[in-house]
Amino acid sequence: MKKLLLILPLTFVLLFAEKIYSITELEVLEERVHEVASQKAADGLLKIYFEHGELKTEVHFKDGWSEGIEKKFYPTGLLASAVPFVHGKEHGVAKKYYETGGLRFVTIFEDGLKEGVSKEYYPEGHMKSEIRFEKGEAVEGHKYLENGTKKNIPKELLKWIQPNSGLF
Repeated sequence: MKKLLLILPLTFVLLFAEKIYSITELEVLEERVHEVASQKAADGLLKIYFEHGELKTEVHFKDGWSEGIEKKFYPTGLLASAVPFVHGKEHGVAKKYYETGGLRFVTIFEDGLKEGVSKEYYPEGHMKSEIRFEKGEAVEGHKYLENGTKKNIPKELLKWIQPNSGLF
């Protein structure tokens, strides 16, 4: 009976443990990530490290698609960005941070496109700009001077903001 009580939790852990990949074990085939050795769609966690051993990137995969929060880190170990993915596309609230740890950008994604108000902050924490997106297109924006003065971003400049140019 004691052996059974020990074996059951271990079996549960082994059955549901997430596979951890290194960068050399995966490749992209037809827009999805596959295991190099088996050619099966990746299911698990990719961890990439800096040369000195600190974690650089952490990405979860399900059936070959990015799924969950993709995290990137600075060499110091502080979080650089956290971007949610659903079926390989950005979806949810993405955040990017300064190397000091302060919030730099907050952007909302829906099915891979920016949607709603994206915000950028100065290193000291106050608002630097706000740009409203509709289906990936910048439609309205404001910038804030360091003294807090709000200025409209002209529509001519908004059209230069690319829909898929990163967090902002």
